[in-house]
Formats: sequence, structure tokens, C-alpha cells
Amino acid sequence: MASGGWNKTDKYLSSCELYNAAVCQWSPIAPLNIGRCWHAAATHDCTVYVFGGSDYKTRRDEIEQYDADANKWTLLKARLSQARTELAATCVHSRIYILGGETNECIEADSMDIFDAVNQECRPVSKLPQARMGHAVACYSVSDS
Repeated sequence: MASGGWNKTDKYLSSCELYNAAVCQWSPIAPLNIGRCWHAAATHDCTVYVFGGSDYKTRRDEIEQYDADANKWTLLKARLSQARTELAATCVHSRIYILGGETNECIEADSMDIFDAVNQECRPVSKLPQARMGHAVACYSVSDS
């Protein structure tokens, strides 16, 4: 899935497209409620969530959830602890970790939130060792074998 972004005319996009690898084809799906770029996305249990981002005027703290069956994005009541853009997200079990970004004060964030996808709650947790933005995150685990 591709969500939001911006184009050459400086228009912040709400449009979304879904890629079908079986036929190598993109298809449009429902747009985001808020046009945004530099946001983060993660999946849990076949559901896509987007976090934060920017609409150029302001950094965002909203979280949206995509329902594929209804082809609809829902703006959730849960919010990030701090509005930010250029953040990153990854899912571990039923929790999505949202890390770093850039704040409304145009400084790198050391924020880390956990979004509980089951209860749809977001809360801040420990700070990153170093503030960062424009980064990537991945889930990494070590097997016992």
C-alpha cells in the first residue's frame, strides 16, 4: 500500500493505492482523512495504521486505521504523545512502536510511543538514547536455537 505523500505541485496527498503482486497492478483505495506526508505506517492483524506526518502547515499527532472490508480509513481517538513528522513505526505482537521524528519546534524527537492495536490506546514509553528523524525501524528477534 502507498499512502499520502506530496507531489511536484506541493499538494499534500490523501490518496492511497494498493499493489496486487499477483497481477503486478496498482488500484486506488479510499483516501486518508487527512492529506499528509512524512508519516509512518505499520500493520497489525491485517490492518494498516498511519501515524503523524505533516500537512506542511503543522506536524500531526493523529492515527488513522484502514478497514479493507469497508474500504474506509477511520480517524482514531488515540493520539501520539507528541505531534511529529519523519517518524518510524514497526509492529511487535499486538503493539506498534512509534519512534522519533521531528516536532513542531523543528527539532529531532527522542519520543517513543506504543500503540496497542487491540485496545486502540497510545502511550509514551522510554525515550530513545538519541533523538532522530528520517530514520527506519525494524522488528528484530534472536532465536534460541
